[in-house]
This record gives sequence, C-alpha cells and structure tokens, in this order.
Amino acid sequence: MIVTESRLTSLIKSVAKGLRGTSYERGVRLAAKGKLADAAAAWQEGAKQNDPQCQMALAEALESGRGVLPNPRSAFRWYQAAAENGVARAQAFLASHYANGIGDASAKRQPDVFVLEKNDAQARRWASLAAEQGMVEAQVLLGWLYARDGGPEAPLDITQSIMWYQRTIDQGSIKGMVGLANLIAAGSVTGQGPAEAFTLYEQAARLGDPTAQYYTGLYLLEGIGTAADQPAALEWLLKAAEAGIVAACRTLGIIHRRGRGAPINFTIAETWLRRGAVKGDSECMALLADMHMGRQAAVPNPGEAIVWYTAASELGHAGALAALGLAHQTGKFVPLDPLRAIHFLEKATQAGHVEAAFHLGISHLEGRGIPVDYGKAAQLLAKAAEQGHPNATYNLGVLYFHGHGVARDQEKAMGYYARSAELGSPSGQFRLAHALATGQELLPADPEKALYWFTLAAEQGHVPAQVNLVRMLTSRQAPLEELERWRTRLQEAASHGMAIAMTVLAEMKWNIDRDAPAAIEMARAAIDLGDPQAEQLVAYFEARSFSGIVR
Repeated sequence: MIVTESRLTSLIKSVAKGLRGTSYERGVRLAAKGKLADAAAAWQEGAKQNDPQCQMALAEALESGRGVLPNPRSAFRWYQAAAENGVARAQAFLASHYANGIGDASAKRQPDVFVLEKNDAQARRWASLAAEQGMVEAQVLLGWLYARDGGPEAPLDITQSIMWYQRTIDQGSIKGMVGLANLIAAGSVTGQGPAEAFTLYEQAARLGDPTAQYYTGLYLLEGIGTAADQPAALEWLLKAAEAGIVAACRTLGIIHRRGRGAPINFTIAETWLRRGAVKGDSECMALLADMHMGRQAAVPNPGEAIVWYTAASELGHAGALAALGLAHQTGKFVPLDPLRAIHFLEKATQAGHVEAAFHLGISHLEGRGIPVDYGKAAQLLAKAAEQGHPNATYNLGVLYFHGHGVARDQEKAMGYYARSAELGSPSGQFRLAHALATGQELLPADPEKALYWFTLAAEQGHVPAQVNLVRMLTSRQAPLEELERWRTRLQEAASHGMAIAMTVLAEMKWNIDRDAPAAIEMARAAIDLGDPQAEQLVAYFEARSFSGIVR
C-alpha cells in the first residue's frame, strides 16, 4: 500500500491528537495548571464539534467567568446544547433555572441583560429527563415542581410529588426528607400531619440539614407535632442560624426580644436580628428598626432605625412602609412631610397593613397631607374595621352617626361602637357606656353595663370615661379606697392640662373631703385650663359654703 505524503501527515496529526487526548481532557489538564483561558479555548473547540462534556464545561466557564468573560446568555445556550445531548447535570441546570427564572422580565428588551422567564412546563420536562437518569437532585426538584401549580401546562400533582420525594428518601436524600416534610406540614398528604412532618424534619436535622434544623427547632418551640422543649428548640435554632438560615436568625431575635422560650436579652436579640438584616431579610430589618426606635438596642439610634425602615420598605415590607409614613406625618426623626407620609401609608395599605389603612383613613378624614374626603375615609376605615382594627371600627361608627361619607344610620353607628368596644377601643367603650348610661341612643338604660364599659375605658386611660366613672361611683357611695385610686389617675390627667379632670377633682374635694376652699381653688384652676362648666361649679360651691365649710 502506497502512503501519500498528505495521508502520512494526516495520520501523524491523528496520532498526536490521540496522545494529547480529547478536547475535554486537554481542557481539564490546562485548567489544573491554572491556564484557564487555554482550557476554555479547548472546551470551545470541542463544544463546536458537539462534544457534550465540552459543552458542559464551556457553559460552566462562561457562567462563572473562569478563563473567559462571564456571559450568561452564551452559558445558557451551551447548557441547553449539553442537555439536549443527554448530560444530566445540564438538564438539571435548565430545570432549576426555568423553575425560578433569571433576571427581571422588565429588562428583557435590554440586549446586554439575559432574562429567562419562569416556565414550569419546561422545568418539569428537563427535571424529568435528569431524574430518569438517576440524578437525585433533579428528582427532589421534580417533587417540588409537582407540588406547585404551574398553570395549565404544569398542573399541581401531589401524587407525583410524593412519589418523587419518596424515591429520593429511599436513596438517602436529606433534601427529599425536607421536601416531603414540607408537603406534610402544608396538609397536602392525606393521613399524615404535624407528628409525621416533625419526624422527617428531625431525621434530616440530625443528618445536618440547616433548613430541617430550623423547622425542628420551630416545632419544638411551639410544641407542634411533638412535646414542646424550649432548650432543645434553642439548640436546633442556633445550629440553623449559624449555618446561615435567615428565618432562624429572625426567630432567635424574636425569642430573646420578647422573652419567649428564653429570658429577655435585648443584646442577643439585636445580634441575631442584625445578622438577618444584613442578609437581606426585610422582617429582621423592620424588627431591628423597632428596637432602635423603642430604645431596646444596645446603643439606641433613631437615625439607624429610619435607615433600616427605609431598607425594609424598599423590599416591600408593609410595616416598615407604615412606620415611615407615620414618622413623616409627625416629623419624628425625619422631616415633617405630609405628602410623603401619604405616599408611604398608601403603599403600606396596598400591601395589606391594617394600621396603615386606619391612619390613611384618618388622614382623609382630617385632611392631613391630602384633601378632606369623607367617602374615601369611610372606605379605608371600613377596610381596617373588617380586619378587626378597634379604632377604625369606632371611627366608622362616628361617620355613620354623623352621616359623613356614608348615609346617616344611627343603628349602624351604635353597632360599630359596640363592636369597637368589644375589640378594646377605649373610645368605643366610652361611647357605648354613655349610651347605656343615658338610655337615649337606641339602647335602653343599663347603669350596670354602663359602669362596666366606663371602667374598661377608664383603665385604658380614657379621661372622659374616668370622669364619668368617678361621678357614678361617688353617687353610689363606692368604697373610699376605690375612689382614691381613680383620684390618683385624674390627678395625673390634670397635671397634663386636662380641664375636665381638674373639674372632677374639685367635685371630689367637695363631696368626699368636704373641703370647700380646696374645691373652689381646683374649680378655678379648671376654668383656667378651659372648662367653662367649672364656672358654674365655682358659683355653686361659693353659694353653699360658709367659712370654708361645705354646708
């Protein structure tokens, strides 16, 4: 056989190439020597020749920027090529990224930004291919995907979810245990409940899974599916927090701040909440801000509180938005800015914050930073009242009583007053008590019930309720000890300029102490504080006293 020169050259090159190995192997050797750019070039050569291993290696290099400039778009293209050539890891990669999406859909038209929209159908397709090749991670992902409703092309299928999770558990998968436990905890597995969920969480926790450690701690703390064991709960939560589970940091912060499961320790609470906050948890940010605002931090700093409220608000935290709105409404630690206050309160209300809806309603009612609009006020107060806000319920009653923003309806008004009283509103309790005391507002007179509601309102510091309560108790000749207790409360109110409190103190001096000069002096002080009825009281006292003695 005659070998031509060109044929010989080809054979020599083929032998040399064989000695050097495949493009993938050459890339691996070059990468091991730190020649990352040369490695990427070798893999690119093989990838173009449809070598699955090279396609996978090149995709990983492009994703991480090892030896080449990072290029998520090109990386995804090569992952897809490798996946289509049957590489299970590439299939799992596509499944994960279709499940979660990449980037913000609003930036899709920007040529330099790679965006991949969530697509559960594609996620299930690729996860199934990898799972059938025995890739446990893909099987766990498939279990998770079947447990959520991905639309008409990827409907919820709990049976498939359980099957895939169980298959991974049979192979010893910790993530599979956690996935099935989550499914049971959500009430999605017939015949299994908190006890079975706890068993799986604890098993995975003992095998070192941080998420399972968090849930094990939580279940032990709350006594869910097992007997409560606070010391053990703290141990598991600490392990999870140290492993970086933000929810565990948050829970430890709450425990030590509120003394729930451990003694109150603001220093420890602040430490854990700060850890969660710097990891981007909006709830930790808001709670840390609350600590600074409430002087519970080691070095209380309202300015830092505003910083954390702002950071949390940018993540959409409703409570932080409400806090900023109220801060700007009062000018407390931030510039007084009614318009900005309305902006934050509206966003918080849209996010479902009940307190924000109440304050926004009051803003519309009183024209704080926005024109007076009784109709809008009624809508917002009704929204908050539906969620059980006591003061919103009371103020909605006021609107119905006067017919502001709604059709006048005294029966509805009284219903809202009664409901707000039951919810704990001192104003509602006072209004209901007043109606029961007089018997003139759709309700029959009932002095005993009136006394009950006046007492509840008075205990909450409602001064008009304290006034009426003392007058009722005096007329009933209540024990002196009880009257003295309320006298102390009224003295505090009077010291803050409450004229009506000073008036009743004058009445007590007259009726209980029988001290005419002191009674007259107090009544005159009430006049100075602005109670016009005190003038009649002075005249009454002067007409009925002789040489300082009550006649």
